[in-house]
Amino acid sequence: MAELPTIAVSGATASPPRVRPYQDPLETWSAKFKRKFMENPWVPVGCFLTCGALVMSAYKLRQGRSKEMNHWLRARVAFQGVTIVALVWGSIEMKKLRDAEAAGGVDSNERVQQEARLVKERERREFQERLREAERVTDEEEKLLGRSKPKVVPTAAATENAGVEKKTSKSWW
Repeated sequence: MAELPTIAVSGATASPPRVRPYQDPLETWSAKFKRKFMENPWVPVGCFLTCGALVMSAYKLRQGRSKEMNHWLRARVAFQGVTIVALVWGSIEMKKLRDAEAAGGVDSNERVQQEARLVKERERREFQERLREAERVTDEEEKLLGRSKPKVVPTAAATENAGVEKKTSKSWW
């Protein structure tokens, strides 16, 4: 592994922190939500419960039931506390996982790249299967309609210009 450069700061030297790309820059919001939910499922649940308690307290306020509204506000605070605990716990667990990856020699960059290659290969296979199926269906439809596949016949202009190179001008128009 290449040595990281050192940076001199006020006479002391420090290595820059190692940055690991955990997120794909082309990741959609739904894929990111799914990934984050899989990493720590209690945080979105806590957020949902917190919002639900807030909505219920507003509903009870509109009805004029202040005692029930206060119960829902207390529940909202409790749900916020649970969400914060889930955030901290999830962060600690992720740090342990990253430390274990670093100690075990598993580079997350390599793992992410390998997963990306597997996904691309799977998508390529699925596309080829869909393409074969579409070609099969098209052939069957053409047979049912009594048509044959259209043959590509070169036109006279295409055969005349086959050996001639086309000159391109360098104008912007």
